[in-house]
Amino acid sequence: MNKDYYFFRIPHDLHENGEFNKARLSEKWLFVCLCKLANKFENEEGWFFHSMSELEKVSGMSEHTVRKAKKALIQMGLIEVKSGCYKNSNMRCADSYRIIGYKMR
Repeated sequence: MNKDYYFFRIPHDLHENGEFNKARLSEKWLFVCLCKLANKFENEEGWFFHSMSELEKVSGMSEHTVRKAKKALIQMGLIEVKSGCYKNSNMRCADSYRIIGYKMR
């Protein structure tokens, strides 16, 4: 039986980050979701954008939970976030994310 498995990279030193070990499950899950998105969408500098509604859909969490988890990940020094508008096929506003200290590509 042939199965296709899909893998994506996450930083290997997370177990050494004491704050991450104490993090809530929602914070850890959002970080994993952001790593998956970074693997797929990041640019040459490591940035990728995703709207709040897209993050809610990908993570399966409410907007409130995503906002709290995102704030905690910023405070832990695991992600950078900046707001802005981006033009792809049309103009849209969304936060841009980067996993700190780890380049996915």
